[in-house]
Order: sequence, then structure tokens, then C-alpha cells
Amino acid sequence: MLKNIQSGIYAITPTSLRADELLNAVEDTLSSGIEIIQYRFDDCINFDERLKTASKLKKICLDNNACFIINNDYLLAEYLGTGLHIGPDLEDLSFLLTSENIQFTGLSCKSNISAQKNDSNNIFSYYSFGPAFFSQTKKSERGEIDLKYVSENMDENSINIAIGGINNTNLSQIKKGGFQMAAICEGIYSDKSDIKERSKQLLEIWNEN
Repeated sequence: MLKNIQSGIYAITPTSLRADELLNAVEDTLSSGIEIIQYRFDDCINFDERLKTASKLKKICLDNNACFIINNDYLLAEYLGTGLHIGPDLEDLSFLLTSENIQFTGLSCKSNISAQKNDSNNIFSYYSFGPAFFSQTKKSERGEIDLKYVSENMDENSINIAIGGINNTNLSQIKKGGFQMAAICEGIYSDKSDIKERSKQLLEIWNEN
């Protein structure tokens, strides 16, 4: 499914948005032409609320022919039959081999190229690397990744996504670096009154480069 995505912008919802405010924000995002939404949430939100919100977001995405991904909750992704994004610290991946309903899984590699190279079983459909730039939402003790090194060493036959601190001022660097997509949170949602226009601007920049 990801190979059919044309927009190049992978939107990640901020944990600060919930309920109707979140649903409206996602609708504004998709109305711009963006085709991927990742639902990110605070760990303190219980499963019932996650399920209720994710079910509504999934419907919005389906209505807009968009791809819906859940962050770091494989039980929720399995239950709803969505995409899943997981971090590099998850050691037991056996659930991915037995899953019957998760559509696909993406892996956060941070700057670790070997995490991609070691995926000999082709478990993952895409790989994200970051933070590409300073980020409030994608913080790392090691700071930003060496974007040039990652660009030159990542598997060019895989779907590679840059994440972290990406906005309208630096997005072109990601496209020129050979990444297939840019995952963006604050660059879209930092101003709730301007989500659609910011999303459109990002798409225009991506398509120009």
C-alpha cells in the first residue's frame, strides 16, 4: 500500500490534540492531499480511549483513501487492522510473525543503518531515520543524525523516511537526500488554525524538488 503513496508527506498527529480537535485536524490534513496519518498518543491514554479515537481516525482515512498507521501499540493495530510503527527498543518481534491483521509495519532506526540491513526476513515495509533536525517531538540524546551519512548508506531499494524537525525551510534537503518521504508533526500542527495551508505548502515544496 505504501508504494502507491504519491504525496511524500507522512503526517504524525501531536499528542496534545485529542477528541474532536484531533479529528478535525486530521480532516484538514487529508483535505490538502496528504495520504498518510500516524496516530501518536500519550502513554497515559487508556486502551478504550485509544480504540475509540483510532476507530474514528481509521474511518476518516478510509473515506479519504489515505493510509492509517498506529504508533507503538501493536494490540490496537492488530485489533483494527491498520499499519503499525514501532521503535528500535522493542526486542520481541514475534508478534509480527504471527499477526493476522496488521497491514504492515514500519521501523524507527534513528541513525542505525544496520537495523535496516539486518531485516533479512523483510518484516518491515519502511524505515525511518531521525531526528533529521532539532525537534521538540523527536528528541534524541545523541542529537540530530548525520543526514549525509544516512542518505549515502541507506538501502535505496527500500522506503526510507526522514523524521524530526522537518518543516517548510528544510524539507527540500530531505527530498534531495533521496528519502521517499518526510514524516512531519510540528511542521504541520504547531498552528491549529492553519493546518490545511501548511500541509499544502509542504506538498508543493516536496513536489518542486
